[in-house]
Amino acid sequence: MNYHKTITLKDGRTCVLRNGTAEDGRALLDVFNLTHAQTDFLLTYPEESTHTAQQEAEYLEWKTQSADEIEILAEMDGTVIGTAGIGCVSRKEKTRHRAEFGISVDRAYWGLGVGRALTGACIECARTAGYVQLELMAVAENKAALALYKSVGFVEYGRNPKGFRSRSTGWQELVLMRLELKKQAAEQGWAGSEMVELRPITEDNFLDAFHLKLAAGQERFVSHPIRSLAQAYIYRNQCQPFGIYAEDRMIGYVMVIYDYGVPEYDIWHMMIDESSQGHGYGSTALDRVIDYIRTKPFGDSDRVAMNCSKDNIPARKLYEKKGFLASGVEDEDEIELTMTVK
Repeated sequence: MNYHKTITLKDGRTCVLRNGTAEDGRALLDVFNLTHAQTDFLLTYPEESTHTAQQEAEYLEWKTQSADEIEILAEMDGTVIGTAGIGCVSRKEKTRHRAEFGISVDRAYWGLGVGRALTGACIECARTAGYVQLELMAVAENKAALALYKSVGFVEYGRNPKGFRSRSTGWQELVLMRLELKKQAAEQGWAGSEMVELRPITEDNFLDAFHLKLAAGQERFVSHPIRSLAQAYIYRNQCQPFGIYAEDRMIGYVMVIYDYGVPEYDIWHMMIDESSQGHGYGSTALDRVIDYIRTKPFGDSDRVAMNCSKDNIPARKLYEKKGFLASGVEDEDEIELTMTVK
């Protein structure tokens, strides 16, 4: 799989998240050894790794060619400072819907949002790959990590009181967590709104966005994706346009943009194609957007804002149902609605 995104950390510095390639073999090995020496919360000790730089290069090349696995590197000024990845639990029919998640970040960069950004990137890739469930395990004493995972939707489903045996502290309890990415149609008996997912707009699907149509009279409420994607190009370092999908078919569009001046996350130009309205897709898509914002892909603000036409009563009712409230800012045509996410 491939991935590339530039983010701004809490201290204002720029960090690039990208899939590792064969050229990164040495860098991956170095950051692995560094991070595993810095904390007692990871699975292995540095000296237990027998991989060479060449083997790491081959591993990254394989991940790049994979359709459903990836290793994402966090890079600053040419130095890899963290890594995270997803891998299939098993290729067996009964378990191939499950993916495992792992992450490590150089201690010197803790608290800047690197871990949150890497986690969000892996969740995004897991959804794109079509997994139903993403899983992880974390040491119970690692409170910061557990708080992060819970904030992006992971839930605890069990504990292993003797999961690790540390050289320094003895037994370490492991917390087992899972994130349900989507429900299979077979579980529900129908595709339904639960099958809705967000997929980044790329050169492979932007024409599908161009072909989306608003229902009669809705043009005065929301811009068409053609205009929105032109704006996305201008603000490309602080926004992410998405296609809204149901069962591999694009049925809508939305863009998330980060306003560094406020700061806040803004939801722009959300729309559902006229042929797919009235099925609950908009409500579920908004949930997916809020989940994405919770990963803090561009900045650490908890504030989310969107503008709604005063005449678009159905949309406003939906937004208020999700927790948005009028901020008091309005003009002749639109009212600003905001909410706080954690």
